[in-house]
Amino acid sequence: MRLPLIVLVILICGCISTPVPNDKSALENPVSTVPTTTIAVATTSTSVTVSTSSTTTSTMASTTITIAPTTTTLTPQVTYLVYGSPAYSMRMKYPADWAYVEQYEDTIVTFVTPQDGEEDIFQENVMVLASSYETVEPVDSLKKSLLEIIELTDYKQIEVAEIIVNGNTGFKHVYTYKVKGYSISSVQYGIYGKNKMLYQFIYSARSGVYNKYLPKVEEMVRSFEVTNT
Repeated sequence: MRLPLIVLVILICGCISTPVPNDKSALENPVSTVPTTTIAVATTSTSVTVSTSSTTTSTMASTTITIAPTTTTLTPQVTYLVYGSPAYSMRMKYPADWAYVEQYEDTIVTFVTPQDGEEDIFQENVMVLASSYETVEPVDSLKKSLLEIIELTDYKQIEVAEIIVNGNTGFKHVYTYKVKGYSISSVQYGIYGKNKMLYQFIYSARSGVYNKYLPKVEEMVRSFEVTNT
């Protein structure tokens, strides 16, 4: 049975999250997996057939490309869908092969990664929260307050920095901790919307796979927009 992993600190709200339910029926908007690509590369310049397939259709598309005689690692293209919440005046992209559940543990939405093989018993995830704010807290004071309020086993602050996302100022907080013997890496993005809402995006993963999903998480945060200011 796949046990989800969400032991997060919601710094501004002052609470610790609890696991996402493992019942797949609770996950809304099931989506298909990202198409896979198979390429055969010859030792000289040649024509190569690329076939793509989707788990939700029975059609097969083929195209021909030319590859130079070199060893190349190709990164599969990631397909993103758009999630929006009119109630919280926000929208953002998320990977098409991720699922999500809304309004779990006071979140707007929680996105969860697909299972990576039968031995993958945890769910890396991104929690999205929102709360009102009066003033923007400077990063220097934020660093100190984070160290004072965090109550996690072996908590270690790695980085606190200022960020700007689509014209909105904010902060990035990277930290590690342990839970039930597992080393966890986490990054919290806080974005101060011009509508006086603080939006938080908290990604947590086992330290060994943290970097695997980080580029997708960063793309999700970059795509964030406030829809009503």
